[in-house]
Amino acid sequence: MVGNLPEFLRDPHGMFIRGYRSLGPVFSVRFMGRRMVVLGGAEGLRFLAKEGRKLLTSKPVWSEFVSLFGGERALVSADGEFHAELRKRLRPSMSRSTLEKRVPEVRDVVQRCLQRWDGQTVDVERFTRDLVFHELAALMDMAGVDPDEYYEDLLRVMHTSVEVTVARRWPRFLLWDPRFRRAKQRITKMGIDLFRTVGESNPEDGLFPILRRCVQDGLLGERDVPLLAITPYFAGIDTVAATLSFVLSAVYRRPELQADLRKEVEAANAALPSGREWLTRLHLAEAVKLEASRRYPITLTMIRHARTPFVYAGHQIHAGDQVLTTPGANSLMEEYFEEPWKFDPSRFVGTNAIRPEPGALNPYGMGPHTCLGAALADVQVIATLALLLELADIELVDPDRPLEMKYSPYPLPKGDKLRIRVRR
Repeated sequence: MVGNLPEFLRDPHGMFIRGYRSLGPVFSVRFMGRRMVVLGGAEGLRFLAKEGRKLLTSKPVWSEFVSLFGGERALVSADGEFHAELRKRLRPSMSRSTLEKRVPEVRDVVQRCLQRWDGQTVDVERFTRDLVFHELAALMDMAGVDPDEYYEDLLRVMHTSVEVTVARRWPRFLLWDPRFRRAKQRITKMGIDLFRTVGESNPEDGLFPILRRCVQDGLLGERDVPLLAITPYFAGIDTVAATLSFVLSAVYRRPELQADLRKEVEAANAALPSGREWLTRLHLAEAVKLEASRRYPITLTMIRHARTPFVYAGHQIHAGDQVLTTPGANSLMEEYFEEPWKFDPSRFVGTNAIRPEPGALNPYGMGPHTCLGAALADVQVIATLALLLELADIELVDPDRPLEMKYSPYPLPKGDKLRIRVRR
């Protein structure tokens, strides 16, 4: 009944790596009576990218989650032409340029958050979630809405709904918890209010004007709006904050790396203090982000269902089988990276920077359901790191302690705390 669950909870990436090496590129695991087929290694992700649209579907994985919010259509559960059209329309609101055009606003958000934590010691995960949440509120143009009023509601609904309906690790009765139901009602109303009122100052590529046009054109119904209106938070708060947490935990363990990063930020500020050109000068910060994504991957698996029977690596996959790919484990394999357990940003710097093969380092997945906000998430981490180095003196409470992972529910640094002092 329990199957591979204890091993997965203890060391999920290691479990998939050991399975790949001992059993081959396709094998099965069992969690609480459920059998899942694993397409391991980089070739598994490449297969997902090439054949996923035809042979696999995400709808059974996410349909209950989507229906919780009263809708029928959403990015995570859609496939085919509708999914491609919705991605095309929403892409401008979640692109890299969304942040490039609003670096001064992000700087203001970081300054306000630093002032709030000035002189305090705080868990790194709490600090990064606070930063990322308020940055997303600015980037998504939540004018007239106090984001702090909805922070706890968003986290409760996000974690409970995903853990119950998608991961299925939490009991179903939590969906009837009055605290969850109140929180869901509040953020659903928030999504509708934002859809109706926000974004007139940014009519071309703002999220809410785009959603309004989708409804006017008949691509979406109004019932689909609440979930799509808060999708950037669901997709970004934990994932971006988790990556940023590992970036800060790694950087503040290494004084020499901090010094090199500060020099880079100072040079970028002297040349161009904000915008696209400023970001393109942060080469080392980008390498740090990339190496943190590789060494401390936050995506455990990507789950799909087989639409139809097919054969993979000589093995029969049946219609309805749950199929997993393992982007996180791939980036920790010696098959693709030298000394994979070593944190070494230099592997991505300069003319000798490595170029991983497709599927080896794809932290946001591959294929038609690759995270739409991946480029925005990357540049958000890079910009936030640069701004923190510029604006504050931050130190790790226990820099000599090894950096370890915990799962809550995403991977996060275990027990790390930061001391925050705003630079005067």
